Amino acid sequence: IYEKIEHSENWKQAESLVLAVLEELAAKLTSKRSLRGKNDTIERMLTYIQAHYHENDLSLDRLAVQFHLSPTYISKQFKEYTERNFIDYLIEIRIDASKALLANKDKKVNDIAEAIGYMNTRSFLRTFKKFTGMTPTEFREQAISKQHGQDTERT
Repeated sequence: IYEKIEHSENWKQAESLVLAVLEELAAKLTSKRSLRGKNDTIERMLTYIQAHYHENDLSLDRLAVQFHLSPTYISKQFKEYTERNFIDYLIEIRIDASKALLANKDKKVNDIAEAIGYMNTRSFLRTFKKFTGMTPTEFREQAISKQHGQDTERT
C-alpha cells in the first residue's frame, strides 16, 4: 500500500487507494463479527454490568466470582466478543449514565460520580474529561444550552 501511495500520480489517486484499503478492512471486520456468533455467558455479563455499573466494587474479579470463571478467561472472552476490554466497557457505561444525570442541573457532580460507581470524584472528573474531551460542568452547560435552544424552537 505504501508503494502504491508513493507512486500515485496525485493526491486523489492516493486517497482512493487508501479508501479502498479501508473498505476492504471494514468488510473483513464485518465478516469476522458475523462468524463470531453469540456468547451467552458474555451476554449475561453485559446484562449484569448494566444492572450493577453503579456499584463501586464492580470488577473483573467480581464477575469471575459471580459467573464461576477465572478473571483471565473472562477478560479474553470479553475482549474477543465486545472488541474492547472490560474496564473500557464499564467506563463507557458509567460515562453514558453520568451524561444523563448531568442534564439535571440540580444534581452535584460529586453526587453524580458516586451514583455511577466512583468513590473518588477526581477520578471521575479525569475519566470524564478523557472520554468526552470536556469536564462534567462543561458538558452540563452545553447540554442545558442545547436543551434550552430546543425549547425555544418549539415555542
